[in-house]
Amino acid sequence: MKSSTLFAAILTYIIIGVWMYSSVVEDWPVLDALYFSVVTLTTVGYGDFYPTNQLSKLVFIFYALTGIAVFGMGLELLGETLAKRAKSTKNNPATSALLGGKSNVIITLVPFVMLTLGAYYQKGDEDWTLVDALYFGVVTATTIGYGDMTTSSSAGKVLGLLFIPVTVAAMTVFLSSIADRIAKSVDSSEDDDNALPSLTKGHFVAMRKDAKGGQAVSKEAFLEYMLLNSGKVDQKFLDKINDSFKSLDTDRKGLLYSEDFSDVPVVMNKADVSVEMKKKGK
Repeated sequence: MKSSTLFAAILTYIIIGVWMYSSVVEDWPVLDALYFSVVTLTTVGYGDFYPTNQLSKLVFIFYALTGIAVFGMGLELLGETLAKRAKSTKNNPATSALLGGKSNVIITLVPFVMLTLGAYYQKGDEDWTLVDALYFGVVTATTIGYGDMTTSSSAGKVLGLLFIPVTVAAMTVFLSSIADRIAKSVDSSEDDDNALPSLTKGHFVAMRKDAKGGQAVSKEAFLEYMLLNSGKVDQKFLDKINDSFKSLDTDRKGLLYSEDFSDVPVVMNKADVSVEMKKKGK
């Protein structure tokens, strides 16, 4: 969907919400109906405004189910725009040096801080401390919306109309970037675990010892040594693999053919291997 079409759809939903809840199903002031629409469509849902009759609840069901989906696409588009702005800022040598490579954090904190401080200074009749305002900002930005603290003043609601969508989108970008960093860190850790050591003559001597002497190390001996030293497998597991090969390699040529395999899966231990070898006169 084009951004212009999406913007028109979001604006239409907000207008419908204001109209329905200010004059049709509820008798709220226009600002309250607008505030309710934004808080609903962003899924913050403080609970200070809610449907009070059956018709209002019925309208809300259709309004929320369809409107949240449309508004969600708008928030996603806004988030992508903020992410691109953060990326372009990071790639700009001047701004990158100024922000120290923390553009995602800055872009998230700007609307969040403005919302928090705005709520604190426009708190109306609420007796909020700065900690309360910070708590309110986090509850809003993360869309948790407990509803234990809400702004009651007109100025606070106007502030919410302006910054709630931006703050929610910015926080989404920020949390997504944290998740990406954690995922990359885990992948990097796994890569480190799978990294091969720098091999020296000491390793060669150990490989020869494990391979029971000889002037050279075979590919099989090399693989066995590396697997054991990686910690991925132990000697017992390798012995099971070797026993399985021996049980199939009945002609002792070190090669397996299709006739060596059974149509029915068979698991054999060392005792089974010895019995099988005796049966075939090996």
